[in-house]
Amino acid sequence: MTATPPTAGDAVQVGDLGAAYVARATGDARERRRAVKQFRARFDTIEQWRNTPPADQLAASPAARAFAAFAAVGAWVAVDATYVVGAASKWGRHVADRDPEQAARFRLQASSLGFDRLEVDKMWSKLAQISVIAGTTPEALTRAVSVGARSIPNGRDREARTGAEVADHTAVRARCSDVPPRPSTPPCPAGSVAGPVSARDWLGPDR
Repeated sequence: MTATPPTAGDAVQVGDLGAAYVARATGDARERRRAVKQFRARFDTIEQWRNTPPADQLAASPAARAFAAFAAVGAWVAVDATYVVGAASKWGRHVADRDPEQAARFRLQASSLGFDRLEVDKMWSKLAQISVIAGTTPEALTRAVSVGARSIPNGRDREARTGAEVADHTAVRARCSDVPPRPSTPPCPAGSVAGPVSARDWLGPDR
């Protein structure tokens, strides 16, 4: 079930997020407790962390950054793109934990288009980054926001652009003929609706 974002005036508190982060520890939870303490000592609140320049956010300890990623996704806050890319956090896993149904639909649709597991993992990771930058869910991304994937820092945007198209596939169905051919993808039945919108525009001729 996809999580519901907090309403205005009902901001998620670090204490609640910290408790959830510690509760999800698979082993000794002391490291996660230290991570929450380091985050609070440096930034105090999610809002103060969000308003901190990316360079200062990235200067935090790895443990504090790990909790920051969990907290940012859980609090539905939009995060600066420079930080999202530079932090090398597990955005895909956090977004999938928050929105498991969307993650499952994305993987199903991507696999049906012929992408292998590694490609799907990369695309989901990039799409999760875009949704974190926008402060929303993958399926709620608008086309305008998705287009922004082209300008994600470091120039590693192919998976992001492709992932955005697969997300469109789950939300804005189009004719199968709009999907560029892929060797491992079986042909779609005539009249079916199984393709992303304007995929050629996204992927280009070198796909």
